[in-house]
Amino acid sequence: LAGKTQAVKVGPDGSWSLQVTEQLIRRQQYSILAFQTDTAGNTGVATRTRFSMDDSRLPAPSISVPARDSIINIDTPVVSGWANPGAEVSVYINNINHSGMAMENGSWYAPVDAKLPQGVNTIYASQNELGNTSPLNILHFTVDTIAPMPLVITFPTELARMTGPFTITGTGEPYAVIEALLDSQTLTATVSIDGAWQISPVDLAAGLHAMLVTQQDAAGNRSPCSQLSFVMEKPYATAQQNNLPLTTTVSYNPPPPHWVTMVLATFTCSSPVVMHGITGTVFSHVISSNGIHDFNYDTLTGSGQTVSAAITWIDEAPPLISVEPKGNYFSSEKEVSYFKTGGSGVKSADLNGLAFQSGTLVSTEGYYTISVSDNAGNTSVRKFVIDKSAPTVTGVGNNCVYNCDATVFFYDNITGIKDATLNGAPCSSGTTITENGDYSLHICDFGDNVRDVNFTIKK
Repeated sequence: LAGKTQAVKVGPDGSWSLQVTEQLIRRQQYSILAFQTDTAGNTGVATRTRFSMDDSRLPAPSISVPARDSIINIDTPVVSGWANPGAEVSVYINNINHSGMAMENGSWYAPVDAKLPQGVNTIYASQNELGNTSPLNILHFTVDTIAPMPLVITFPTELARMTGPFTITGTGEPYAVIEALLDSQTLTATVSIDGAWQISPVDLAAGLHAMLVTQQDAAGNRSPCSQLSFVMEKPYATAQQNNLPLTTTVSYNPPPPHWVTMVLATFTCSSPVVMHGITGTVFSHVISSNGIHDFNYDTLTGSGQTVSAAITWIDEAPPLISVEPKGNYFSSEKEVSYFKTGGSGVKSADLNGLAFQSGTLVSTEGYYTISVSDNAGNTSVRKFVIDKSAPTVTGVGNNCVYNCDATVFFYDNITGIKDATLNGAPCSSGTTITENGDYSLHICDFGDNVRDVNFTIKK
């Protein structure tokens, strides 16, 4: 070792040890060449090993996700960060172990399967390499998956008639960001520390106006929509308006994916018309279902007209759940997946009440319920069973001979009995066989697991 030869005797139990007294250089490669010589002077084959000495203190691993003191709206996050490549990373979240190994590029991750509690959670992370353990990296973050309540609109009231500039006011969650769709406009605001908010629309034409408004908290949770319709009134010179050609358009303000339960459709005309007893040039409506929706109006000369709006982007499609191979009862491992069409995206997915990722493999026997919901409020539920065990038979044993009557009993605790025959004829549990002969009992459950029992009665 280090160019020097030292001798040591092997103990009675076959073990040996050598205390290294030389000062070794940190991170330098060393080689040990060891061989043994017995009492007769015979020398064995040498064994070589290499090592380096590292007495430096490892830094604590970094934690990238979640960020320190952040607020997240996921209660099953994947915690990740960076450490020395190949180091063992010890991760505890609220005293529950989620440890793993840093990959070759130094990245590590710790998926969280059970839902974390609402509120402040704590991560303790350290790494171990070559017997050295780093200090702890302690990080706090907050889980908030609860959506805010719908915004309260205090002014104006529903279908109020306005004649001049005004401000829409209300209350919400302090510091929440407000997003409002007003006719074809998108407006934003922030709720103040005292819970008040306001939006001041400008350049509103006469007619019926509609608004959808929602708030998003610091964690990214969004409230359900609040609605408001109001009327803008302005005087018109009827005689002049009657001489103008009338043109009409219908425009849409389809909401982003998190709002796909409603849409604003706005009917605009070049001259004033009357709709629902309101005179104006703009008429907005909140529409919450797909299909053809009619705008019925009268010109100022009394002629009745209709313009239709075709709505197709309201998300009414529930998520799709796939269990492969298909069927309700299975006897092998299954892949459980979910998919979403319709625009809103998946909000949550639970398997027996626990969050799971699409593509999860399920192999444990039992009953399973999958529930997947999207951001539009559509939910799909699917149930299935995994049954790998053959039915249980009592009263008779395979290849046994009985010198008396025999009563057969059978049952299956998971999927139940699908088919039971005795010598090819239907048979019920509790049947007593009294005649001499050879018998073949065939039992199959709904998972297609089979139990065959052959026995003989010979009195």
